[in-house]
Amino acid sequence: MKKTFVLISLLFAFLLTACVCSKAEKLIESSDTAVSGTDEPFREMCVIRDGMSIFGRIYVPAETAEKLPAVILSHSANVTSDSMKSYCERIAARGVVAYAFDFCGGSKDSRSDGDEADMTVFTEAEDLKAVLEAVSELEYVDSENIFLFGTSQGGLVSAITAAECSSAVKGLILFYPGFNIADMVQKYGGLMPGNAETPFISTLVDYDVYEQIGNFEGDVLIVHGTKDFIVPYSYSEKAAEVYNNCELHLIEGASHGFNAENYAIFGDYDEESWRYVENFLAKHLFE
Repeated sequence: MKKTFVLISLLFAFLLTACVCSKAEKLIESSDTAVSGTDEPFREMCVIRDGMSIFGRIYVPAETAEKLPAVILSHSANVTSDSMKSYCERIAARGVVAYAFDFCGGSKDSRSDGDEADMTVFTEAEDLKAVLEAVSELEYVDSENIFLFGTSQGGLVSAITAAECSSAVKGLILFYPGFNIADMVQKYGGLMPGNAETPFISTLVDYDVYEQIGNFEGDVLIVHGTKDFIVPYSYSEKAAEVYNNCELHLIEGASHGFNAENYAIFGDYDEESWRYVENFLAKHLFE
């Protein structure tokens, strides 16, 4: 069993192989209507970072004279922002702007520019910083009420970005965040021939995740499954000790992913996990 776990962990680290707030060079937003020819409640909005286009979709609630809070959603490794669609729809239904995007080089299916071979946790953080700035400058967004929401590797990236851009982030929502990625790379990266020197691995050597993320002083919500065999929940327990204001919820029996879009393996824990998000947002925005 132990050997199997190590092999799965190695595979996870291999699959993942693929900042100062940076300026978004350009914002490209489509018309105010939904995507042409569909009933989808979003429109496409791309951000340009270092000459690369970051593809995204923004969900905007019904028109209002007031500026709205916003949540920026960052997806897991080897998937796209499609995995965050149901979350975006629920957030927008609560009167909050939601924006989900594809990381540059984040997967073979990414609609953003960039190559998987050049992607690292830190290039993804640069993507998120550019998106954060672009969203904060939208005329209908309240720049003082922007939250970051990330799953797995996107959770790690969100945590790093929040720590580096603390004044621009009101709160942080993390689902099974990949706080073990640096450990996995340091333990097993050198055992994978031909991959030890890839940017993804080389940039994480000697990287202390907890030393970095603890710089974020805002409120944090972490939700993690007790049966997660990819990121053990002990990593989130340690994070909860590092953060000054952290709310940690462990879901008994849940694995890495809480619903079908996020590749839940041992059952659907969508409603339970989402209830924590709704309560967190309500506490900060609607009370």
